[in-house]
Amino acid sequence: NQAIWNYRADVLGPLQPPDLAEAELAGDAASGSSASVRVCIRRRPIFSHEVRAGEFDVLSCSAGRSIVVHDCRLRPDCRNLIINHTTFEFDRVFDEAMSSDTVYAAEVAPLVRQAAATSTPGTVLMYGQTGSGKTFTMFALQQRVAADLFAALDVAAGDAVS
Repeated sequence: NQAIWNYRADVLGPLQPPDLAEAELAGDAASGSSASVRVCIRRRPIFSHEVRAGEFDVLSCSAGRSIVVHDCRLRPDCRNLIINHTTFEFDRVFDEAMSSDTVYAAEVAPLVRQAAATSTPGTVLMYGQTGSGKTFTMFALQQRVAADLFAALDVAAGDAVS
């Protein structure tokens, strides 16, 4: 566990504060990027029951676009530990301190606005291991999508809900 903290301090340096400016977060998704698929990661925090069971955090978020997996293994002598640090790059990485509002504003709201304005479909897909936070995130995003869509209705202009 200490080796991972040392790696974070030495290699990753000071981590970006979790409350990034909304304009910075929404920049990529709203910039009219021609990419039809964006891959974003939302990392969940390690739970207290996992810490009590002796587990430790093996993921580090770096610069909002990459995640480092600290793969802890035994050497072939079965006495000494080795840690491999593997970095994976994504369109966006949301660390455990990022709120659902931040995730929605940065990635989902631009998609909802585009889909509503152009009558084109948009999809948000959750994928991950059991217990990784898919339902928690999707429920929060679903509530915000519904609120935004209903707030955008102009009943006086003839918009109707069926």
